[in-house]
Amino acid sequence: MRETAAAELLPRFRNLSQDDIRQKRPGDFVTVADVESEQRLASGLAKILPGVLVVGEEAVRGRPGPGRSDQAGRARAAGSSIRWMAPRTSPPAGTGSR
Repeated sequence: MRETAAAELLPRFRNLSQDDIRQKRPGDFVTVADVESEQRLASGLAKILPGVLVVGEEAVRGRPGPGRSDQAGRARAAGSSIRWMAPRTSPPAGTGSR
């Protein structure tokens, strides 16, 4: 987590361009730092916990379909006992919101 923060979040903190921030819906923002850090955490977890199901807000929102609870339900049905929920960073890195 420290490596991800150092590589993806800290360099972008209060240093994002308008192109690095988008609105998912009114008042709900996501930054390139959110997406990149979530991807990096998921990749790192997969290396140390092969077969882990990582459910992250940005990856789930970016996919069509029913969403997070459906993904966790499918993992249980498939017998996966390892799950990792990636928490949302608040406020989104560099936005100064909230």
